[in-house]
Amino acid sequence: MKNVQPFLIGMIALIWASLACGFVEVGGTTPTTEDPSIIVVDIQEPTSEVLISTPEENIQPTEKDEDNPVYSIPTMTYIGSDNNVWILESGSQAPYQVTFDANLEGGGTTVEYMNPSLSSDGILLAYNLLKSIPNDSGYESIYGLWVKNLATGDQRQIMDGRPAGYAWKPGAHILAYGTGPDLEYFISLADPDIDLSTGISAIDLDRGETLELVAPERGYTLSGPSWSLDGRFLAFAEVKNMEGSGLFAYYDLEKQEYVAWDEAVGNTSWSSDGSLLTYARDIYVATGDERLYLHPRQGTEQLLGPDYDGPAYASQPIFSPTGDQIAYMAYLDGPMTFTASIMLLDLAGSEPKLLGQFEDVWELAWVPDGSHIVFSFGPYPSRQIVALNIYDGSQTVLANGSQPALAGQ
Repeated sequence: MKNVQPFLIGMIALIWASLACGFVEVGGTTPTTEDPSIIVVDIQEPTSEVLISTPEENIQPTEKDEDNPVYSIPTMTYIGSDNNVWILESGSQAPYQVTFDANLEGGGTTVEYMNPSLSSDGILLAYNLLKSIPNDSGYESIYGLWVKNLATGDQRQIMDGRPAGYAWKPGAHILAYGTGPDLEYFISLADPDIDLSTGISAIDLDRGETLELVAPERGYTLSGPSWSLDGRFLAFAEVKNMEGSGLFAYYDLEKQEYVAWDEAVGNTSWSSDGSLLTYARDIYVATGDERLYLHPRQGTEQLLGPDYDGPAYASQPIFSPTGDQIAYMAYLDGPMTFTASIMLLDLAGSEPKLLGQFEDVWELAWVPDGSHIVFSFGPYPSRQIVALNIYDGSQTVLANGSQPALAGQ
């Protein structure tokens, strides 16, 4: 056992890495600040320089509402180029800084902020904090999940340790989060033990109450909570292996029913009415076999979009707010490429449309009005966050940074 434990400790670090995986006007504006963390451009003059290799004539626009040329981008949080947490607030062109002590320089204590997330109304901000403190044996890593009230400035630590994913319930100040497995859980995983498993917890920030939202009924530790838009269903993964995606399951809070699919499908996205899910079966390192799927919550999986020949594959699909479109990334040159083609698929049956191509794309997010897709791209530390107009493929650079998350979702 003395030889097994160091190996398992190292593997736990790997699984943690895989588990943790108001409005701003867009259009006709110019910067009013010298702050280097924000760049605003005119959406009527697309910034072709941020495209990788998509000539304007190759972008396939959808119908555009000519009577409403200016769209809205929700309040956004993100990790700035200084590695601190920032907010781009409702009605503002200048972001403000939330944290000030990020430090990733070696030689001493380092402080890192990760995965910021806003409640639907943009008032509460959740984020993950990692402090690495040097000691005689290397570094001691101290994780914590924190929530800050942006209206009052009050903040509190929700849990010690690294959360296994977290998500705000739409329309509420309720944060669901996984607490993750410990070492002993993996030692006994061949025969899941409910006494060693952890479920999905939640805290109601308005009431200050913490509860177990979903118990680990099948003996597996639960991670990566994801709410349906109406807050009725909560999807999550049952942790079965040290690496990669867990087994998909969800909980029906209305019926108090736990439903397990007994298969891994990777990241999932709910349709607006909670009746459908989409995913690409990107459960670990890309193989080139990943495709776009649609799965009724109570039904049978079906293949969507092109069944690519060769090494091309799809990744990280996400439903539009109205549930009639799916945006996703297609890697047309296979797993060895870093260039993502942002695609838009209309469920009415038309062919997928190319919106643009970008390097090193962070996961996609729809704005609530369905007009734009927001993501970050580019090499570290010069990453940019852009809003991509689905009607004409034009782009607005919102900020310099990564890991954008929007309010209103």
